[in-house]
Amino acid sequence: MFDDDDFGFEAGKEFICDFMSNLYSRIYLPTDDENDAVIQYGETFPELYMIQEGIVLVSLKGIGKENDFMVLPTHSYFGDYQILFDLKSQFVYKCESGRNLTCLCLKKNKLKEFMDDYQDARTFYRERAWLRRIEFRRRMKKHQHKLKAKQSQKNLPKGAAPNKNRNSGQNDATPGSKIHTDENDDFALPNGA
Repeated sequence: MFDDDDFGFEAGKEFICDFMSNLYSRIYLPTDDENDAVIQYGETFPELYMIQEGIVLVSLKGIGKENDFMVLPTHSYFGDYQILFDLKSQFVYKCESGRNLTCLCLKKNKLKEFMDDYQDARTFYRERAWLRRIEFRRRMKKHQHKLKAKQSQKNLPKGAAPNKNRNSGQNDATPGSKIHTDENDDFALPNGA
């Protein structure tokens, strides 16, 4: 959280001391209610969450395990890019069923105040937050693509085989022969035609 070799960043002692002295603990108890989450879709993040114990499931806004697309393990964090870029949550953040979740939290206003007071930290945390946002969205899109493919398979007529590849250029009617496709640029008309 306070240093990163890839970015060449190491937070100063004063920043670390200020940051740590403003943390407080929150404990989330698991419930059977699917709508009970740490952060719901469309909510604003009131604080930065650092997972001390337990895991957080990141989910699309729909209800159900099939919408979970990412796991944030112990010692990871969330809420950074939403706070730093004033974004509402595009996901649901919930604790794993059957396990308590303990987070160390920092109020949104305090985090923003630190970013104003410590310019070197501001540059680093904003850049890293932006990259994290890109990664979260990449994983979401990958998951949505899987869900869409799964749904397409369910809609196939009974006994039909799913088309796993785009058009390979292989002619199923005549094994070994090729048909013309946009992907098959080596197609040529026979001599004299």
